[in-house]
Amino acid sequence: MTAFTPSEFSVAKNSTNQEHNPLRRKGKALAVQAVLNVPPSLYSKSTLSSGVDKATRRRKTTAITDNQASLISNAVNRARALELDLNHHLTIHWAKAPSTMAEADRLLRFLDCYRSWARRQGFTATYVYVREKKLSKKEHVHLMVHIPARRRAEFTRLLDGWVGSGGCSVASDTCLLQPIKPGTEHKVKRYFLKGGGADVRRRYGVSGQRGGQGTITGKRAGVSRNIS
Repeated sequence: MTAFTPSEFSVAKNSTNQEHNPLRRKGKALAVQAVLNVPPSLYSKSTLSSGVDKATRRRKTTAITDNQASLISNAVNRARALELDLNHHLTIHWAKAPSTMAEADRLLRFLDCYRSWARRQGFTATYVYVREKKLSKKEHVHLMVHIPARRRAEFTRLLDGWVGSGGCSVASDTCLLQPIKPGTEHKVKRYFLKGGGADVRRRYGVSGQRGGQGTITGKRAGVSRNIS
């Protein structure tokens, strides 16, 4: 397929001759491919909306990998360097707000809400998360998030709406938000990494934990783009 330059794309987009307009002939998706010269998998609707490709969404894992552990550890350091300290530990128990939507998709929707809100408040959404499903066989997610002190009350007030967006009812104990004292982020990080394999737990000094935080479908752990 011949790729268009950006200037050619602009001309085609504004062309009044719709019969010969390449964007009309190819459709929106193929037009993007023509301009960017990238395969459809890189701009499919599911990829654009979630940032996670289909293979990852279907993958099952039983532990945090070495790469994920390193990503989380480095992210905590970068957040502090950017003065966007991960100063709150948020736990969401999805089963206490029942929905037909998959937990992975609910998390993505929650993070979208957080990012949009943060942007309106004038700061960059910054977070680390790990998904777990152990004893109860019901999934929950742990997040370390940056919340400016002056915005904590509003964040707390909005939580149930973000978790329950879609119309589900939200129990009062669905979300648990706890402040993280300055300088103790790495202690919380080790708690997050308890779901790693033996090598991960040993490398990051995770003691008193057996690992094995259940089988998760999709991306098990992640961080915001600004600290990745």
